[in-house]
Amino acid sequence: GESDIYIPSFLARHIKPHQVEGVRFMWKNLVMFAKSGCILAHAMGLGKTFQVIVIVFVLLEEVRKGNPAIPEHFRSRRILILLPPTLRKNWMREINTWIPKTWLRRTIGHHGGILLTGYQLFRDLSIGMSTSGKTPLSDDELTLYQRYLLDPGPALVVADEGHTIKNPNSKVSIATKRFKTKSRVCLTGYPLQNNLSEYWCMVDFVHPGCLGHLADFRNAYVHPIENGMYPDSTRSDVRLFRTKLYILHDILKDFVLRREPVVLQRELPPKREFVITCKLPALQHSLYTEILENELQYGNAFNAGKGLIANEIILRNICNHPYIFKLSLNKRFRAIQPRGSHGIKMVVLMHMAEMCVRNGDKMLIFSRGIPTLDYIESIFRTASWSSFTNKRRYMRLDGTTNMAARQPLVEEFNSNPNLNFFLISSGTGSLGLNLPSANRVVLMDAGWNPSFDEQAIARAYRYGQTKPVFVYRLTTCGTMEDKVLKNNVHKIGLSKRVVDHKNVEKRYTKSQLK
Repeated sequence: GESDIYIPSFLARHIKPHQVEGVRFMWKNLVMFAKSGCILAHAMGLGKTFQVIVIVFVLLEEVRKGNPAIPEHFRSRRILILLPPTLRKNWMREINTWIPKTWLRRTIGHHGGILLTGYQLFRDLSIGMSTSGKTPLSDDELTLYQRYLLDPGPALVVADEGHTIKNPNSKVSIATKRFKTKSRVCLTGYPLQNNLSEYWCMVDFVHPGCLGHLADFRNAYVHPIENGMYPDSTRSDVRLFRTKLYILHDILKDFVLRREPVVLQRELPPKREFVITCKLPALQHSLYTEILENELQYGNAFNAGKGLIANEIILRNICNHPYIFKLSLNKRFRAIQPRGSHGIKMVVLMHMAEMCVRNGDKMLIFSRGIPTLDYIESIFRTASWSSFTNKRRYMRLDGTTNMAARQPLVEEFNSNPNLNFFLISSGTGSLGLNLPSANRVVLMDAGWNPSFDEQAIARAYRYGQTKPVFVYRLTTCGTMEDKVLKNNVHKIGLSKRVVDHKNVEKRYTKSQLK
């Protein structure tokens, strides 16, 4: 039989039981069966990066020793890790922390290596564009890149935040179809974010053809499962829904490993989440109603011709504060003077902020809109509370923050007791930030993808957290924020049934979600 494989002691002393399970799972799929890849779908904060580093270390060490059980293609010792650019420094830091550089040089040799590259850069290089994405590669450069990236390509491909490959028609997804290696690992804390078709894309990446063509999958699984998920579904729809779920679980059980946040919860302080529903004051309600009626009647609100979903940004700004809506039109975000108390969300936020300072806590404030962050920053700058006097209490990170400056900001916030608030753009800061010094998280507005909110919460609720964590979701009743919240609850329910194998409550009928 095959000889036992051991994790070296300098890694083994830090690895947790669920991580040992994850490493064994990847070894089974990549080495023992070697027919396909796998999806490591551990929830956020369970150490997926560390597990990959362990499997890479052990795999390359066994190649160096000449273990005959290792498939031949791994002997090239080339590892490609695809990731969002914001995670590159995290990966570099983790690799440098856990893998000795002397071992890395000795084991990888002259022709192997670990390449960290962003999805967009990989896409550009694979189709013959330069690293700038603007000029074509020469024929020699194209041949070289395609040899190392695609054919024969790397020995192992790891796709971090693998739900990036969720649109089968995107250029990134099309580029990943050209990999020759079958050894692929997809890392995601949220394998099913919006719908089952996106889940199919990730499964097809690690195990091509397993679920058939997308059109067939939709007919065989997507429609029956979704039709049986409502409180008013017919009995026949519910029976078919259960049957299809069982079959799908059976197909995926060998190469999709899911572990829920309960693993994390056993080792961390408690986490409590609150939905704070705010009633729009008269000015906000009047403005919101006028914009909505104008769009529904004429279809020519401020984003003319782009439809109601595009105008969701405008409605969101109104729900946060009417002055934010005005600022978004004038686009003068940096010269702001706070106006009035017509935005109840801001009133609630300021009450929580003042209590946060008094309690000596730290708070992360996430918003999907730059104007909202601008307005909150203006309030913090001009705050007259005694607890704010003559002290810089906040920091900010958004898409304009230089990549090189982001980690220093994180480190300063975690170490400086005088910094209580971190204003963060949801699109920029929901990934790659380790902020366990904060124990309060405020979500100013929700988007259509519920995983963004969960990723934001995971910035604080992770290993290293020592205090109970409180999460506040601010929403306004009777607005499209209500609809977004209901749809997100429905999407989370779908994910729990398909991925977590849970039988959760069916809350909303199909008509309520339209």
